[in-house]
Amino acid sequence: MSIREDRIEMRRIIQQRRREQTLHWIQETKDMRRKFFPFGSSMIALGLALLTFRIIIALFYTEIASGNIQKNSLIGPIEVSSKSLYNLSIEHRLSRKSNNWCTLSMLLLDEHKNYITGASKDLYYEPLYIDESAEYSIVIKEPGTYYFNISPKYSKKESKNNFKISLNKIHLGSNYLTILGIVFISIGALTIVFLFHDLTLTDYFPPMNSEYSKKTFKILLIGSAVILSGFIFSGMTYKGYAGSSSIYDAPSVMFDNDDTHYFGR
Repeated sequence: MSIREDRIEMRRIIQQRRREQTLHWIQETKDMRRKFFPFGSSMIALGLALLTFRIIIALFYTEIASGNIQKNSLIGPIEVSSKSLYNLSIEHRLSRKSNNWCTLSMLLLDEHKNYITGASKDLYYEPLYIDESAEYSIVIKEPGTYYFNISPKYSKKESKNNFKISLNKIHLGSNYLTILGIVFISIGALTIVFLFHDLTLTDYFPPMNSEYSKKTFKILLIGSAVILSGFIFSGMTYKGYAGSSSIYDAPSVMFDNDDTHYFGR
């Protein structure tokens, strides 16, 4: 066999190996998409379900008080007959004359207006950073009459603006839902991106009605139902919120408290 023929044969063998390798990669990609696409799409669906559930839960509240009040004003009286979750939202515009901050204390008082527990947050006004809102969530277990009180302490010039408040009784807790919804969507989206990042190799899309897909969706649907049931139970019992076990308890460290610092007696 001549040198030219040897080269032709070698080229043919290399091309054949490349075709076989490409076909192998295509088959592996198809198998991986068939196996993991149901998982990725289910994670996205679960994340969207949690966020939707979070939005729906937000509609289940009773407004106790709202409007503008001055500093050190009392909010109440609030009559508590059974274990309940209350959320106090505050907006306060600081002085614009210079960099300024305000430590805002949000206090829970008993029927005699004695301090029980509370939380604080630093509000800021700076040219590149503004944070002028705070929230305080507390579970009150003992029946009785209660008040909320707002006490600010300014670093420089005291603001003459009132405090815009909204006090609501929350009927179902919703902590964890937002962050976990985002986590599940991110996991699902990253899975889908990984599976379909190279469409030039193959544009194969796994059938959603295959036996494997149906079985996977069924398992994940059951798992999602269990997760949602757990959230509903947690929301009904206010697990992890400040005061859920004792009025002096801070919220779970796993919760996003938006830089609000809780303290006890």
